[in-house]
Amino acid sequence: MIWEDYYQNKKVFISYSRFCHLYRVWSRTQNPVMRFNHKAGDKMFVDFTGKKLAIIDPATGLLKEMEVFIAVLGASGYTYVEACRSQNERILLGA
Repeated sequence: MIWEDYYQNKKVFISYSRFCHLYRVWSRTQNPVMRFNHKAGDKMFVDFTGKKLAIIDPATGLLKEMEVFIAVLGASGYTYVEACRSQNERILLGA
């Protein structure tokens, strides 16, 4: 996609293989870091994971699938994880 963008917007043509080589050489000199500056207590990121967690119900001995809720505080990176029965609003607010 980068080469296609380059190809459409530049007047000098470089072949795809040459572009890939030059891009690899250039990318070795880069050190990409994504920094987020969050004020303490300002943001909390919450979501459910895509995969479910399987647990054994101690009362019945049956395997139950549980949703996994995750909350992360933006400034500190502290993480909270909880297994929940479902993703409904009441359970989300309780977590």
